Amino acid sequence: MDEEKQLNHSDKKMSNRERLDHLDKLLAWEVEPTLEDDVASGSTTESEQVDRVADQKTADAPSYRWRPTFHLMPYESTALKVLSSLVAIVVVLLVLNSNLMRVQKITVTGLEQMTKTEVLKSARLTKGQSIFFLQTERNYYRQNAQKNALIKDISVSVDSTNTVHVLVKENLKVSYFERHNKRYFLLADGQVIVDAKNYSVLDLPEFNDFNGHVPTLKSVVKQLGQLDRPIRTSVSEITYSPTKENPKRLILFMDDGNEVLVSSNQLARKLKYYPAMIAQMSENGVIDLQVGAFATPYGQ
Repeated sequence: MDEEKQLNHSDKKMSNRERLDHLDKLLAWEVEPTLEDDVASGSTTESEQVDRVADQKTADAPSYRWRPTFHLMPYESTALKVLSSLVAIVVVLLVLNSNLMRVQKITVTGLEQMTKTEVLKSARLTKGQSIFFLQTERNYYRQNAQKNALIKDISVSVDSTNTVHVLVKENLKVSYFERHNKRYFLLADGQVIVDAKNYSVLDLPEFNDFNGHVPTLKSVVKQLGQLDRPIRTSVSEITYSPTKENPKRLILFMDDGNEVLVSSNQLARKLKYYPAMIAQMSENGVIDLQVGAFATPYGQ
């Protein structure tokens, strides 16, 4: 009973003015109407209210898409770059060492006196070598080949099937001579090499009596190298036989039994007509090409 009296007493203490202010505050509160309230009150239809809510959601939707962002520390960025470089190097090395980048086949053309094995050994070319190295260092193989006196030049190319094509230009052996139980070869460019490998002398003319006449010997050798192979190989022997009338006279003994007289400085120019001349001869004899061109059968 005492507590109820105290509450009533406290209520009486609230002045009328305070009660009015409190009532005004309650009346001033605005409560946002709900969808059901608006529809019930008739201020808006349910479909309009739904459209309004949808528009509001669209307007409130964010205009960007969130993406995670990663920030690497400086040492992490450096490490990533180094790792990427190492991976790239490893991939390149694997490709270069694979069969895709290896020589699969080698062809050699332009050979007349040499063999394919001799050329490849001189150039140091073998199957299985790196295509990349071959493409970038072609001069290396060319210089190796040119160390062989019998090779004038080579060209190296590679096709899409990893086949290497070698085109050879030989420094031909055009003749030989023997001295002090040794055989020497005369090459088309005038070089003289010792027969250290027992080269075949088939189809090569032997030179005689050129002692002390080195300039004439070199001139004849170079001219022989200019002749087509069928004519060049038809000569079996060349003898230097000067006369008062012609101090440059050569006697050529041919494989078919004929003899040819020609000046040493006119050998290449005149001997190319030899096949046409013998075609008109009925028997073997001496063909004189020193002045003009005429043939005399043996015994006349």
